[in-house]
Amino acid sequence: MNTSIGHILRQARIAKKMTLEDVGDITSIEVPYLLAVELDNYSALPENVLPSDYINRYAQAVGVTEEDMKRVKSEQERLENPQVDLPNEHYRRAKGHQSVRSYRRQKVYFLPLLYISLVAIAILFFVGYIVMKQMQFETKSTTGQTQYSVVNSTTADTEKEQSSTSSASSDAPKPNLTVTKSSDGYNLSVTLRNPSSAGIPIIVSLSGASTGWFSVTNSDLDDSGITLDSSRTNYTATLIDGTTSSVITLGVTKDVTVFIDNQVVDLSSLTSEGTSYISLTIEE
Repeated sequence: MNTSIGHILRQARIAKKMTLEDVGDITSIEVPYLLAVELDNYSALPENVLPSDYINRYAQAVGVTEEDMKRVKSEQERLENPQVDLPNEHYRRAKGHQSVRSYRRQKVYFLPLLYISLVAIAILFFVGYIVMKQMQFETKSTTGQTQYSVVNSTTADTEKEQSSTSSASSDAPKPNLTVTKSSDGYNLSVTLRNPSSAGIPIIVSLSGASTGWFSVTNSDLDDSGITLDSSRTNYTATLIDGTTSSVITLGVTKDVTVFIDNQVVDLSSLTSEGTSYISLTIEE
């Protein structure tokens, strides 16, 4: 059974016969972000917003109480961290005296062996330390200043290389999505720069529409596409590695939300009531 917070909020909204637009009017949260909360896709939320803020506002709008939220979180923790049942009180009392006697006998035999083991380990460490010091002294005596200089030079080069690698990693560009608004109402151009991964995810979700068909070229979704309805309101298609372009065909655009690389696509300029197309260009 799905006990995620997003699922509970969605069920509460449906029970109250509310649309995402109704919740958006109450909470002042945009519909794509409300949908991201229902899908537990918090990475799609704005960077300057805490997910808990959107969750609490959504919960208040659909009548989910704080106690209900705590119950959901508790159930998730219970499923993720199952506890092992401990013996009951009668069993512990029945085994108590026997366990104490057994423990004392084991302790009597175990302590001498423990002391001997500790002494042996200490001797080994001491001998190893002496041998290591002797080897270091002999090495310094035979190599002299030349080897010392080479080691220092190699160390400096290694530190420079590590510093350069760290700087390059921190300066890595973030994914950027650029949308060119449609001039005819049914064609939209989108450019994705610096994708986060090789297999770019394309998520299409119903945010209010009862049904909708879509397809994605150069992806793991076959040419016949897929139809979304109340039993399956969203689907993720993954672009094939190395893909530089793709066409997303939408049967309907009203009350439909599209995510490309976990970023929301603005579909407001697609005004056609028929089939619409999103032409995606990918630049590394």
